[in-house]
Amino acid sequence: MRRALVAIVAAIAFAAPLSAQTPSPPPDQLTQLTGEALRAAFADKTHYGTYKSEREATGTNLFTETMSADGRTDYREGASRIGGDWWVQGDTLMCFTYDDDDYSSCFHIYKSGTCLYGYSPRNTTPAGPVDTNLWVAKTISKGSISTCDDLIG
Repeated sequence: MRRALVAIVAAIAFAAPLSAQTPSPPPDQLTQLTGEALRAAFADKTHYGTYKSEREATGTNLFTETMSADGRTDYREGASRIGGDWWVQGDTLMCFTYDDDDYSSCFHIYKSGTCLYGYSPRNTTPAGPVDTNLWVAKTISKGSISTCDDLIG
């Protein structure tokens, strides 16, 4: 089940009904997080997030993920709870793997206000996302006031 869940997260071909309702920020409002800024955005933080569409396995598009400084993560989506690992690869990619699966997924993270957008590497260039609406997931950290259009923390 986890392999299917992670594959869905990694897939960019999510249905787009929410994308029409929730505009993404213009490219000039996105800043890519790299290096220590990327680590600092996740280490010892809990993130509340959303995917573009409802997930079949859990019936929700909302998730919570707590990432400890030692690289462990606690992922919750609906009634599902899974442990795993997170790391920064090459100073530019935020990567995840989960305990019941050997598949890993990595994302470029861009910030607009307090909102963090995760994009598949295949949908980004050195200049930024090829289309700002192709984000996989967006999150805010616990305690932040959300600047995301449709995300409440």
